[in-house]
Amino acid sequence: MDKKTKNPTKPNKTKQLDLSINDHSLKLLITHFSVISALELLAYGVGGFFSVLAAYIWLFTGIFWVGYFLSNAGLTIVNDIKKKKFVLLGVFSFLIIFLHIFIGNISFSDINPDATQQLAAGLKSFDSADLNYTGTAFLGYPNRQYVIAAIPALIFGRSIWTAHAGFGIMFLIGLTVLFINLRTWLKKNSIKEEYALLPCFAFLAFPFITEYYMNFEQAITPVALTMLGIGLFLKLTMEQDILSILAVSYVGCLMADSYTPVLASLGLLLVFLCLYAIKIKTGKSDIIKNQTGDIKSISYACFGCAANILVFFIATYISGRSDRLTEFRENTSLVKTALTTWKEFFTDANVRFLGLFAGAVILYMLLSVSLRLKVADLLVSLWVLGVVFLSDYMTGYTAYDKAWVMQRNMVVIPVLIVCIFIAIVNFLKKHELTISQPIQVILIIFFFATGLFNFMQPHRSFKYFGFIQPMKYAIDYIDETLKENGLKNTDEFNLIIYTDNVLQSNIHDYAAFFYPNATTYSESGYLYNSSLDYSKPSIYLAEDTRLKTLEPDNAGADTYIKFLKSATGSKTYKNIRYGTEITWHMKYITP
Repeated sequence: MDKKTKNPTKPNKTKQLDLSINDHSLKLLITHFSVISALELLAYGVGGFFSVLAAYIWLFTGIFWVGYFLSNAGLTIVNDIKKKKFVLLGVFSFLIIFLHIFIGNISFSDINPDATQQLAAGLKSFDSADLNYTGTAFLGYPNRQYVIAAIPALIFGRSIWTAHAGFGIMFLIGLTVLFINLRTWLKKNSIKEEYALLPCFAFLAFPFITEYYMNFEQAITPVALTMLGIGLFLKLTMEQDILSILAVSYVGCLMADSYTPVLASLGLLLVFLCLYAIKIKTGKSDIIKNQTGDIKSISYACFGCAANILVFFIATYISGRSDRLTEFRENTSLVKTALTTWKEFFTDANVRFLGLFAGAVILYMLLSVSLRLKVADLLVSLWVLGVVFLSDYMTGYTAYDKAWVMQRNMVVIPVLIVCIFIAIVNFLKKHELTISQPIQVILIIFFFATGLFNFMQPHRSFKYFGFIQPMKYAIDYIDETLKENGLKNTDEFNLIIYTDNVLQSNIHDYAAFFYPNATTYSESGYLYNSSLDYSKPSIYLAEDTRLKTLEPDNAGADTYIKFLKSATGSKTYKNIRYGTEITWHMKYITP
């Protein structure tokens, strides 16, 4: 046996999968974009098999991206531990844990009756062959966003926690993706990674973010998707590979089928994608110095991604968008409306929106429009002005109070935070300045303290929710009673609520998600309802002691005596956010 046989050459290590964008991979990407774009058009235009196929491709692709996000987050954690970046990892983890505390926590957070209808529509979609993929739900908004929000409830059951998690987890994912990619961007530009904590904590200082995060409804979804869009676009500018471009495509397409304000973010994303592609093609990009793919192919891939997203948006018009996207206020002067709207926005005239950041935002926009900053900053500033104007000029579904209409502007917050942050760190780098660690700590503590203050405040935008605070405790009390009596929230039972507050009479809206098979009844008077089917268990709930003194209605009731003799319980809740105590009275009657 010769020497070579005794000492065989070790096999080469397995080559890593080549994800770079070159002539070959570009053809695959363009084919992919073409196929899913055509499938989307067929799903809306023809339906049937095409709608089912598109729905499940979309669903399983989404599951893949969640797994991809979790693996990236996991790798970041492992790398931070290996490199002993415990402070950076610990501080951001603290922020995520802190925000997670509000999910299912009704001492602070709300149960939104609009959200329960949205979640009910999302759960119902799983009974449809195509998940109601091209359909609409609550007030005619695209249904796809509700399918995503309903997944926690589909897996873990209907509860207060899953109702909140459906909207809250997407926000946490968006914030984490933004943080990870801001860190990477800072590192690649030789700037301290820990600076990435500052914009993330800055979100807490915007009162609308904290208020609508605790509302756990579709209004926070545009903010979450905008954060995802920013983070993934940053990733694309640093890693021009197949996964980066596909991730941007998926989020951009999801924007096309979500709550209307995020269409503003979609438009900005398309503009930046195309400008980035042009910059690459003309050789003017300084970000792509270390790219491994082909510049021309990367440019075409960006154009293909933008076209794919645009087709998904156009497809929503085939069956007719129902969110009144093109309906505007009549008999108003455009110039006067714009000037008034901008003045109110920058001065917080109707409600505190910019708050502490008003000065920073105004300065940034003045520098942008005077061309002291980059062209991208000018585009962002003009975009902000356009969003603010259109959010007020569009009619929506009703004549809401201006303080509530401001929630349509929330998409500008993550964009402004990131752009101002990047402008500041670029300035510091140019002049060889740094933010000292004590200053960083002070800023983080200040943002967090401001956030704590904001989380403690009653509703300052859509004040309607201030009048329905008792309803979340009613849901909690009903859940507790069902468990004590061996019932599930999906069982059949009667649910009767007595309240003189007309804003609390919509128990059916809450039951659509929490108690889908319950027979609900709302009464403002003092009569016992004998018309219900009392062969089922019955839960009576009242905001006062009237359950002890109810009189039978004109028809009388065989079960009235049993009702009258049954024990009346009560439970008092402390509403920390509003500084009040709320008591509900209850009777549970077995058949």
